[in-house]
Formats: sequence, structure tokens, C-alpha cells
Amino acid sequence: MKYLIFILALISGSFSFGQNVGGEVTYKKAFSEHGKSENPNVAARMAQAAKIMKGLDYKLMFNSKESHFSLEETMENDGSGGYAMAVRVGGGKGGYFKNNSEAFTIHSQELFGNDYLVKIPTGKYEWKLTKESKTILGYNCFKAVCTIKMDHPMGKNQGKSIDVSFEAYYAPSLSFSFGPAAFNGLPGLILEASEGSVTYKAVSIDLTHHLDTLPNISIPSKGKVITEEQLNKEVREMMVKMRNNKI
Repeated sequence: MKYLIFILALISGSFSFGQNVGGEVTYKKAFSEHGKSENPNVAARMAQAAKIMKGLDYKLMFNSKESHFSLEETMENDGSGGYAMAVRVGGGKGGYFKNNSEAFTIHSQELFGNDYLVKIPTGKYEWKLTKESKTILGYNCFKAVCTIKMDHPMGKNQGKSIDVSFEAYYAPSLSFSFGPAAFNGLPGLILEASEGSVTYKAVSIDLTHHLDTLPNISIPSKGKVITEEQLNKEVREMMVKMRNNKI
């Protein structure tokens, strides 16, 4: 009898989840402690940015096939360097569009007055799954990690390749392979993700049960289609021109 009840519970749970064809997740972004700078000017901007981040909401909208992630424009830009840093770090500027039928994520962003559609390969993150877990918003989430060599287009590491660590917590019970920013490719919805010293963490989740309430997701057509490597090259060239006062 107990076995029969267990089987019925599994069937009921599977049917209920099958109706969840999409939804929305709201994330908050924060700096971790090891992200502090020894440069007092940079440290001051980071402290200001950390305070501004508390007022920023990021939203992931998704259905069974595609997703869109972007900043909710609920906070006025005060024109300060702290605001710009708060939005930019962790790839939080612009919108991210992912369709499971494509082998890449599109990052739509504006830079130096130009519109770009940056193609990020789905296989960018070669995740290693671990048994470490924790509960986020009532969902049991498992940790995944990876390390990627990345070229920095600006700052003290300009032109250098450095190892950047990524980690994510995904919920296997939510069988969507999406997440914040360009994070994806795990066997469950990503509710927390970190890149270096920046972390996105889900603070609310709303699963939709009806087709007519699914988010309206559409990839923009405006902008220059470009790879991350090509964009970094253009940014480096633009920074050189700015330093030489040619623009």
C-alpha cells in the first residue's frame, strides 16, 4: 500500500511539473568579500556600487524552449561611476537571449554608442557537477563549477589571459537549462551563479501554469553580430584611441 502511494505521488508530481511550461525568476546581484580592491579609489567605487546593487533587480523570463535575462529598469541612473559599475560587473548590462535550438546565447548590449549582438557559445561553460548542495527558495540545489581562460579588454590585466572561476547552484526538480546572464547548460534551473567576485542569487520564483501567460520572448535584430573575442578586440582598440585623445 505504501509503495502504491509513493508511485501515485511521483506521477502526481510529474504531471504537476509538466504543466509548468515557463515562468519568471528575480535575482539580486552582490560583490563577495574577496572582490575588494587595494586601490582606495577603486575600493570606494566598489563600495558605492555594492550599495546600488541592493536596489537592482534582474529578471529571467523563460519557457520550455527559450529565455530572456535583463535588468529591470526600476532604478534611476544617477550618472555616477558607482552606478555604471553596479550594472556592468558580472555581465549585467544589456539583455541575454537563449534558444535551445541554437548553440549559443545572444548578449544584446550598447557600447561606445554602438549596438552589438554578441554570440556566446553554449559550450563555454564546461561544468563539473559536484554533490555539494543547499536549499534556495525551497528547492534543493546542487553545485557545479568550472574555470575558463578569459582575455581582459581593459584595466591592469588588459590583453592578458587569466583564469576565472565560475560556480552555479541548479535545481534538478526544475528541468529548465537556463540561468542568469550567460549561465546555462546545467540539468536544472540555475538559482545562484558566481563569476569571480560577483554573485547572482534568486530571491523569488514564479512558475506559470497557463500558455497564455508565458513571457513574450523575442531576440532583437538591431546590432552588429560579433563574437566575444571580436568584441574584446574592438574594446581594446577603442581604449587605445581614447588614451591617445583621438576620439
